[in-house]
Amino acid sequence: MHPLVVSWSRARAAVLSALLLALAACAGQPPSSSPPVATPELFSRSGEAAAPQQWWVAFDDAALNRLVDRALGANLDLQAAYQRLNQARAVRARQEAGLFPSLEARAGAERRDDGDS
Repeated sequence: MHPLVVSWSRARAAVLSALLLALAACAGQPPSSSPPVATPELFSRSGEAAAPQQWWVAFDDAALNRLVDRALGANLDLQAAYQRLNQARAVRARQEAGLFPSLEARAGAERRDDGDS
């Protein structure tokens, strides 16, 4: 095939792509809908209003309640997580030890005294 024909088809594809991209950029956003949850009439301006201890219960969703209960039941504290991280690092170091060659060296000295000096 002639090089001019190949470059013309590529140029045509590039122009068509640029035109489609420009048309897509002009597309407007759909009108925003009202929020799915009713907003409270009064907010704490300082942000110091305390949230209830079990705030997720306000959504009245049994699946959410089960998920949060499961997450809180399986939650380990920070110290236990740190110890598990150290344990995982030790296991990794032990597994990596076999990947590298080992080197051993010995040195020694001996002195004999035959009695003939």
